[in-house]
Amino acid sequence: MKTVTICGSIKFMHEMQSIAFLLETRENMNVLQCVYNVDNLDIALRGQLFLKMYIIEILSFQMQFMSLIFTAILGRSFSWRADVIKENLLHSFS
Repeated sequence: MKTVTICGSIKFMHEMQSIAFLLETRENMNVLQCVYNVDNLDIALRGQLFLKMYIIEILSFQMQFMSLIFTAILGRSFSWRADVIKENLLHSFS
């Protein structure tokens, strides 16, 4: 079983839910989806901090993945870029 992540604009929320269902039921995939605040609930400070950490971790993971691809293609290490971007994200969310 593969695990994939789909995420996008809330405008496409229903389409992403349909795609996730098809991937899980027909392709044997575990799908992680974005979480939307469709009920416009207040988010406590603790919840806001969790969401910020979640966003930073996802972006960091994506950058590390892209670094691996660039390294495989170009034969050089780009891993420092993920660290730099993560550090900048931490400061921008502070």
